Amino acid sequence: MNPLVPQAIRGRVQPGSGIAVFAADGVLWHGDLAADFALWMIGEGHFDGRLWPVYTARNARDPASGSAQMLRFYEGHQPRRMRAHVARYWQVMPERRWLMAVRTTLQWLRQHRLPIYVVSSAASVLLEPLARSLPADRVLGRELAVDAAGRYTGEAAEREDARESVASRLAQLAAAPVQVAASCSALDLPMLRLSQGVSWAVNPDAELTEVAQREGWLLTTEPEE
Repeated sequence: MNPLVPQAIRGRVQPGSGIAVFAADGVLWHGDLAADFALWMIGEGHFDGRLWPVYTARNARDPASGSAQMLRFYEGHQPRRMRAHVARYWQVMPERRWLMAVRTTLQWLRQHRLPIYVVSSAASVLLEPLARSLPADRVLGRELAVDAAGRYTGEAAEREDARESVASRLAQLAAAPVQVAASCSALDLPMLRLSQGVSWAVNPDAELTEVAQREGWLLTTEPEE
């Protein structure tokens, strides 16, 4: 019995029944993958650095708006070339700083035959290499729209409300009840409320902390060393 796996999960999860859903940034690892990649691409001369202060201002004011603004960095880029940049990024950058309780729990859930979905507001193209290394059955990011010339438009392929998009995608894809749902952000409250077992607030923001305490959800913190 691994003490890093929360008792609430060990006690409530029914092996082989339902699915587990985890947000990525702030839950699987510390930090913001999309922002880290954008800064690296700016440094490499591939992204327009003038967009960075626009992104940070919007993200500070409204994370949902910031998430949409992040996609603007991709505007005008070809998918094939972007995949080459992404592959290079994953080759040269150090491994993400994992939250060990969550990583151990993922392995425990896999051993107990629970399909694992990882969801992110980052562009799907950035997550493709990650999908091959995570202990997850599906990794869901945001699909980018492409124009008639085959270049990214800087917008999501589907217009969506950030607070509802994860829940709506899961409802379409998963033909099983959610047993575990984990996030650090109140943006994912619709996803967390899908869980029929454990809703897990990991290093939560202030709004999610308030909700988790009120609802009696599992709440854990794992500070970055």
